[in-house]
Formats: sequence, C-alpha cells, structure tokens
Amino acid sequence: SEQYVFCKSFYDADLRIANLEQAICNNNYENKQNKCTLHSAPENLRKAATMKINAVALSNNHIQDKDNEGITNTLKELKQYKISYFGAGSNINEAKEPFWINENICVIGYCEFNKPYLKKVQIASDENPGVNPLNYDNIIKD
Repeated sequence: SEQYVFCKSFYDADLRIANLEQAICNNNYENKQNKCTLHSAPENLRKAATMKINAVALSNNHIQDKDNEGITNTLKELKQYKISYFGAGSNINEAKEPFWINENICVIGYCEFNKPYLKKVQIASDENPGVNPLNYDNIIKD
C-alpha cells in the first residue's frame, strides 16, 4: 500500500530530521504568556527514538513555552535518547551549532522573532537558553 511505501522509504532513509515544535517537560509552569502553549511529556520521545529520528530542529516559537526549564529539560531528554538537535540550546553558542550531515553539508536552524504574531520567542544569549535568531547578519556570520 501507499502507506507502507512511505514508511519503508522513511525507515530506509540514511537520515531522518524532524521539527520538534514543543518543549519536553512535565513542570507546572504557569502560562503567563497569553498565547497557545505546547509541550509534551518526556516519555513521548521514545517514539522519536523508535522512529530512528537522527536530529530535530528546535528553532521554533514554542520551545520556550515551559520557560527556561522546558528548554533545558528538552535538551537533556534529547541527549538521553541520543537525538541530535539544532536551532536552540542552553546558550547562544549551542543554539548556533549546526547539525552536520557529512563533512560538507550541515543544517542550521533559525527562528523568526519580534513579530506581532510571535508573542514571545526567547533568543539565546551567553547566559540564557533559547533559539538562534533569524536575521540576515546572523545567517551571514554562521
């Protein structure tokens, strides 16, 4: 069937990269951001590991929905499942770190920010976790 072909192609692929559009965290952080928030329980990463996901993009507007704890817990859980990540990190240097496919090809993640429809995007800094910000100068530097 068509579904089987998709699954076979997916599992036979040399590499599987996905977008992780939420924090992985069980904390009781109170939502004071006046926006829709997304999060998932840590045990749900088992499915990603079972699907043989090699890396996930974290450069999105929901990675900080459970505050700093949500970001750092997401990174910890991904490391536990040996799933690489890019586009966000525990600081700006980690957020800028590319995912290397081979010695000549890498993927870098950026997140748009400072727009009316993006109520809160946490940009990583030297001291704080967050996303790699999308702007022209940043892309050229990276």
